[in-house]
Amino acid sequence: ILMYLEQLEFAPGFRIRATDFNSEYADAAQGKAVRSLAGAGREGRLPIIDFAVRAGDAFSGKLAELLSAPGEREVAHSFDIVFVSHMLYHAGGEGQIRAMLDEVVTTLLAGSGIFILYHAAPDPGSLIDFRSRYGRRSQSLDNSDTPAVNIGDPTACVSDYCATSGVPYFELKFVTRMFLPGITSEHWTIFAEPRGYAKLAETDPAACENLRRLLFVTQRAPVEFADDKSRSGLDAYLREVRTVVERNGGCLELAERLQVLCRRDAPDRVLSGLRTAMAEMHESRSLRKLPARPER
Repeated sequence: ILMYLEQLEFAPGFRIRATDFNSEYADAAQGKAVRSLAGAGREGRLPIIDFAVRAGDAFSGKLAELLSAPGEREVAHSFDIVFVSHMLYHAGGEGQIRAMLDEVVTTLLAGSGIFILYHAAPDPGSLIDFRSRYGRRSQSLDNSDTPAVNIGDPTACVSDYCATSGVPYFELKFVTRMFLPGITSEHWTIFAEPRGYAKLAETDPAACENLRRLLFVTQRAPVEFADDKSRSGLDAYLREVRTVVERNGGCLELAERLQVLCRRDAPDRVLSGLRTAMAEMHESRSLRKLPARPER
């Protein structure tokens, strides 16, 4: 939230409301978000009028309640900007995603408000592609001790929702990278055997961090993953992801999407402004990719 808002010049100041299911982040009294927002206000990084944070389930149909300060009765149609960043993966399915999107668009947004989402798509060879093919499938691993992971494509769900619901929609594609530096052939061999992970953590913390990131991709328990000798098991995953990481010079790419929505009755000036802004960002990205012009 702070990074998104720091570059905006808005003299009246911001009233910020945040929620997350993780109480370590979103506890109303001691959560990381409370400490970060309070610090930003004290340091003058942002003109913050007030803020409130509450832990809860954003897919429960109670966003208006979660995004309100104590004693604040009415927040409907009062949000000028809503950010949803890399959290749709935690939905129980497309139905929950669509319901949450509709709640933001119809209940939270002010008349000229905009709804901004950042998520990664399962483009071939990307992080979400690997998660979709190697992440746990609950129907085939009912006895697994690994929690289910949403292996769908939330970015497609957002665009489909807008297409079927008549909600204005704008999109920008970009790439970010998860770096995995210094992985050797020996490391790849160790990664395939969970019984060696404890020793790796003691002797080579940097390699252990790379392993943690690789396992974050699939979100499967290491022993269960290694015992799976099918085409979706650990050995198969490491062989394929190693090829991609080495081809990319030591990183795994994320095919990110910036998706922007607004109300169905948004004013023309909002729609026009969004079209212009998205076109300028697209042009700026295209220009950066052009080869340098040779000297005459």
